[in-house]
Amino acid sequence: MSSPGGLYLPRVPGAPLLFLLGLLLALQWPGAQGLPGVSLAPSAVQTARRHLGYGSLKPAAHLIGDPRSKNWLRWRANSDQGFLLNGFSLSNNSLLVPASGLYFVYSQVVFSGHSYSPKPLYLSHEVHVLTSRYSFQLPLLSAHKNVDPGLEGHWMRSMYQGAVFLLTKGDQLSTQTEGIPYLFVSPSSVFFGAFAL
Repeated sequence: MSSPGGLYLPRVPGAPLLFLLGLLLALQWPGAQGLPGVSLAPSAVQTARRHLGYGSLKPAAHLIGDPRSKNWLRWRANSDQGFLLNGFSLSNNSLLVPASGLYFVYSQVVFSGHSYSPKPLYLSHEVHVLTSRYSFQLPLLSAHKNVDPGLEGHWMRSMYQGAVFLLTKGDQLSTQTEGIPYLFVSPSSVFFGAFAL
């Protein structure tokens, strides 16, 4: 608790950031005169802006499946909700990890089709890492589904997976998918990404 008349901020993750955001909005809102009875030096405003800017964000990437790619799942970061921030890059359809640390890695795919033949259809989606510690790709995340034989009408299958991994600078994250002709590619259905914790 703070002293009477003092400012009390509960110990909630992100509370200092929310306080800075509120302060910045109060000072910069069109027509705002600032907080009553409080004047801040220009350096305080600059500090708030710096903490709220992209420079303070951790590395993050969100890739979207390219609907123009028909024979393989190609990722793109320069459209829709896709982005690469603070060191992440996309090279040869792989995400390059910018710094060593803990990362949440995730991916989703959605498959769609109409009545199918009497044979079962196998669908899978995996996220792999290629690291300097090993000479081969290691699977990090793996999901598999079947479409039952003789299924009539329209069907859809979605696979979402995500987990935390300790990655090393220079690691390459990539995906491997079976059932490409059945992918239902849209920004909200087929995506892949990672962000530092």
